[in-house]
Amino acid sequence: MKQTVRTLRSRQETQQSLRRDRATMQMLMRFAYARGKAIDDLAELVSRHLPMVAHRLGFNGPARIPPEERIDTQRALRACFNHLLSIGPFRFTPVNTLEVAYLGIQRTSQGTVERHCALAHPGALWFAVVEVLQRSGSLVRRCAHCPKPYIRSGRMDYCSQACSQRARAAKWYAAHREEALERKHEAYKRKVRLRQRGAKVVRRKRRR
Repeated sequence: MKQTVRTLRSRQETQQSLRRDRATMQMLMRFAYARGKAIDDLAELVSRHLPMVAHRLGFNGPARIPPEERIDTQRALRACFNHLLSIGPFRFTPVNTLEVAYLGIQRTSQGTVERHCALAHPGALWFAVVEVLQRSGSLVRRCAHCPKPYIRSGRMDYCSQACSQRARAAKWYAAHREEALERKHEAYKRKVRLRQRGAKVVRRKRRR
């Protein structure tokens, strides 16, 4: 019984961690491809969230994105997401070395020992990003309808419901072209006859 409870608890923690990583990935991707004022808004959101990610990994340090570095950070992050769709190594150009500000340990009230490590800027920020991408970067996909990258959830093959609907419509039209053209022509005839009763609608020769 204890083993079953422990297994269920471990499974729940894993699922929560996956949901948390997916939410972080979506936030990072939104920032990477944002435009205009949304860049500053999302940069603030990322700056508040990434320190918590770094802390869970046992690292501290400034993970906030300074205003003067937001554009460069966004470009590096966008390049990373684009590269995740290919195979091979990728190096974050803003980070050549990780500078450790201090390193230590602490015994907790439960008797466990925790690591304390502070990284100088921008090490903590990019370390948190790399850790999240390592765990959930395989969820990055390119939409099957448009070239936009997205974070996959379940069996999603498209970046949005709109793209999914367009792809299904295009597939149906390719298989039922004559039927679709006939429906379109009938709708046009009804529209013309509502405006002018008894009007004759001549069918034009269809292009092949």
